[in-house]
Amino acid sequence: MGHFQEQVEYWQTGLSAISDTVTLIAEVQKTWSFLINLFLYSEEVKIELPTYSEDFVQIDKQVRALLSNSKKCSTILEFSIQEYEDDKVLTKLEEINKDLGKCQKGLNDFISSKRRVFPRFYFLTMEELLDILANGNNPQYLFSEKNYMSKIVQGIEKLTMASNGGDRPTIKSFVSAIGIESIDFLNGGI
Repeated sequence: MGHFQEQVEYWQTGLSAISDTVTLIAEVQKTWSFLINLFLYSEEVKIELPTYSEDFVQIDKQVRALLSNSKKCSTILEFSIQEYEDDKVLTKLEEINKDLGKCQKGLNDFISSKRRVFPRFYFLTMEELLDILANGNNPQYLFSEKNYMSKIVQGIEKLTMASNGGDRPTIKSFVSAIGIESIDFLNGGI
């Protein structure tokens, strides 16, 4: 091995860097793609978590720049061992992952506070609750199309809504989860 020691060490270091980079970039992309719709496109989250939203804008720029930079590399080995903004790619990915973790913790704390206020939210998965919070300005989508009503209020399958020309639709009736019973609201709805 003495004759090939330098090449062996180069490939050992390179393959280790590839493994670490691929594992970490997969984790970063998964978390980033999950949080992007909430922190960049949800007005509710921007209002409730302004600091984390501002931090996420910077993280988003870093992730996009890093991914864009990866296109310039011809091999994964080249990408894994290169310097990026005066740091190794792996170091930059670890920093981004740590920052994403802070944003996710802030979001989890926010979700926990919503669940404490309305305990029926405990019956929803994290994704469902985030969908409700992200689309809170579109009740027709949430309670007619996506049908979260049956998980929030026991015994109600869905709501029937009608657009009244304003911002919010009017709830005309609800459909029971037991049998097929529809109950209309008096006075034209709520």
